[in-house]
Amino acid sequence: MVDPATGIAGVKVIMDLLKLATEKLKGPKPDVPGALTLIGQTQQHLDQLRSHNFELERQLLKAERENFELQKSQQQNDAWERAQALYELKVVYGKTRLYVPKDGADRQLCPKCFESDHKEITLQGGISGFATCPVCKGSYQVRQRTQ
Repeated sequence: MVDPATGIAGVKVIMDLLKLATEKLKGPKPDVPGALTLIGQTQQHLDQLRSHNFELERQLLKAERENFELQKSQQQNDAWERAQALYELKVVYGKTRLYVPKDGADRQLCPKCFESDHKEITLQGGISGFATCPVCKGSYQVRQRTQ
C-alpha cells in the first residue's frame, strides 16, 4: 500500500531541487550544467510522484468501491430487519408455519422465500386448502381440505 506521506516528501524533494537549480543560475557566473543536472533529477522525482499519485488514486477507487458495497449490504440488512419486524411466524393450520403480518392483515408469506431470499412473496390460492408460492412454487396447507 502506498503511503500519502511519501508523496508529500517527494514534493518537498522536488521543491528543494528546484531551489538549488535556481541558486546555481544566480550570480555573475551561472552554473548551467549543474542546474540542468538538478532539473533532470527533478524530472525523475516528478515521474516517481506521478506513479505514486496513480497508485493512490487506484487505492482510493478500490476503497470507494468497497465502501459502496458495504453501504449497499448495510441497506439490504436494514431493509430485511424492517421487514422481519412486520411479520411473525405462526402455525396457521396443523404443522404449517407461515409468516403473517403483525397488524392482522389477511395474507401469508412464503416462508422459504422470506427466510432464504428475504423476499416478501404472498401465497396465492388457498380455496382448496392449499396456498402456493408464485415464485418458488412451494405449496402450504392453510386450512382443512375442501372436497
